[in-house]
Amino acid sequence: MRSYTRWLLLLYGLISLFYIFSIAAEKGHWVAITKPMLLGTLLFTFGIETRLRITFSRLLAVALFFCWLGDVLLMKKQLFIHGLSAFLTGHIFYIMALSKIPGRGMIQRQLLKGLPAFAYFVIITMVLVPYLDELIIPVILYALVISLFLTLSLNLFGKTERGVALFFFIGASLFVVSDTILALNKFVGPVPASGIWVMTTYCTAQLLIVYAAIRYNAAHR
Repeated sequence: MRSYTRWLLLLYGLISLFYIFSIAAEKGHWVAITKPMLLGTLLFTFGIETRLRITFSRLLAVALFFCWLGDVLLMKKQLFIHGLSAFLTGHIFYIMALSKIPGRGMIQRQLLKGLPAFAYFVIITMVLVPYLDELIIPVILYALVISLFLTLSLNLFGKTERGVALFFFIGASLFVVSDTILALNKFVGPVPASGIWVMTTYCTAQLLIVYAAIRYNAAHR
């Protein structure tokens, strides 16, 4: 990893902290300024570090772009379904990127180890369905896709270097936590300090995913 990449990742961390502080302090103008900077900084960092030379990196960069777009769209409450669609697309590209990593992973060897992700999908669907009304199909589809993303990240163990797999899995898990808090807060009922929890887990998740992707790219460029 190049030295300037470390500085850019540190910059992302600082922007994330300032953004979360702005949420806690209810400084809406700072939230509006810093939120687009989050994934913009990560995408720029990933691009200049990897040069997007391999298909894996190009797919992951597209995923980051759609997550950035989702962040921007979700700044307007009336664009929730558009933001959800952008994040859904981002997750699909994350899945496509992980599918480019060759080999047989943990779940392919022991199918039962994929049960936690399946159980998550079943439970979150059962909890949310009574509250979804006309959004039932897109929300369930989204839950299915993030469950698949979690499954593929777990399957990386045995396919790639353990540290890379671990960072991907923790990142995907935190992404699921973030989306779950967001969904519960929006559809079921208020979650205390939901904005802080959602963005803390989300920002950390994206950082870990990008760090894992940089490490993988460095070993396979």
